[in-house]
Amino acid sequence: IELENNAVVADPRNHRQPLVCPNIIAVGSLKQAYKGADVLLHALAECRNRGTNASLTWIGGGGLLDEMNSLAKRLKLSENVNFLGHIAEKATVQQCLDNADLFVLPSRQEGLPRATIEAMARALPCLGTNVGGFSELLEASYLVPPNDAHALADCIQSVIASPETLNQMSAQNLKRSRDYLSSNLRQRRQAHYHYLQGQTTQYHLGMPNHTNNQE
Repeated sequence: IELENNAVVADPRNHRQPLVCPNIIAVGSLKQAYKGADVLLHALAECRNRGTNASLTWIGGGGLLDEMNSLAKRLKLSENVNFLGHIAEKATVQQCLDNADLFVLPSRQEGLPRATIEAMARALPCLGTNVGGFSELLEASYLVPPNDAHALADCIQSVIASPETLNQMSAQNLKRSRDYLSSNLRQRRQAHYHYLQGQTTQYHLGMPNHTNNQE
């Protein structure tokens, strides 16, 4: 995963008040269910029942799109949820991220989630699940078990109630996302290659000099 300079904003966000009606965004394919869109919808319904009227924008298309729209309707969330489908233009995705308050991706399985890194690069506070590479990116307090809409609702409500927490998340995420800038990755790769070269040279210099004597 490499980010270009224009993918990363200059400054973290500055929240002065709790988020009463947070604008949540998620980016993930709806070809299969492992991104957890259904979990997020159930979490939003629980947040609403607790008095938090959150909205959701989901970017990503696939065969589950109609099913997720139907689920949102059954949960009486249709007015709060907007499934935008696949968006090819990076600038449009970045604008959607910039307009959001919180990025949430409740994946059931994951590698290193690129969408989360791209959201972090826009200084967005982010929540995920404790699967795959999320733990390399986010603090444990911002991760929930997969398939647990109740825990996700708890986490959403906890972070949006604290401007200090949101600001801390924003600053941390922006800082970590810069590790994935192309220029920084090149420097890290070069340093790693030099380290491996040095270790290999030391290994060979330390090997005993065996000679093969045949009589």
